[in-house]
Amino acid sequence: MREDLSDTNPPAGAQAAKTREAEARALVEYQKRVRTGKSLFPQVGGYGVGPLTFGLILICVAVAVFSRLGADAEFVRKLLLADPEYANHAFLAQVRAGEFWRLITPVFIHFGLLHILFNMMWLYQLGCMIEARQGTLIFALLVLVTGVLPMVAQYIMVGAGFVGGMSGVVYGLAGYVWLRGKYDRASGLFLDRQTIQWLLIWLVVCFTGMVGNVANTAHVTGLVIGMIWGGASAWVASRRPE
Repeated sequence: MREDLSDTNPPAGAQAAKTREAEARALVEYQKRVRTGKSLFPQVGGYGVGPLTFGLILICVAVAVFSRLGADAEFVRKLLLADPEYANHAFLAQVRAGEFWRLITPVFIHFGLLHILFNMMWLYQLGCMIEARQGTLIFALLVLVTGVLPMVAQYIMVGAGFVGGMSGVVYGLAGYVWLRGKYDRASGLFLDRQTIQWLLIWLVVCFTGMVGNVANTAHVTGLVIGMIWGGASAWVASRRPE
């Protein structure tokens, strides 16, 4: 007697149709997570502004107003990593004396309108993306690490000075998005090739001195930290069981 299996085993065509439908749904979900636009800028508005991104921009603007875009030396010296007027041979003497805010406050100082406009534009673009896709905590840790270490590296290489700005953080965020998005497509992070090239070209231009006195060590340190973090986190994500 032959058993009729027609009710339990659907035809191959129906099974193939279900498979194609599932793949189509997966593709739609993937496209929602991964940005595939030609440029970073037209697409980022869809992420919305996270609370930390908004707060950082607000603080930078407030410091720019109260410091008159860095022209008020007395105000600025209170926020520098090391006040050049009282610099001595002791490493980070004022921080070690208890003025711990100096480790992070330099990133809020901007010298000139173009300086703050450039940094806030990039902070908005990258901050919105990371905070929306990776969460406020990860974004906060990225800002803290790429805010402190690049400034300390700049201090070690050059010494005390009127050094500030969000550029080290911006390059750190860019490096993170670049490597994390490249090796972990499901992260929802993405930088197109033209944007990466532009950032690297600008990094080189700053070394030429054509744009004035720039904290190049902070820029490079931030970029390297971000790339290492992004690559490492992408590797960790790839090891997680699905």
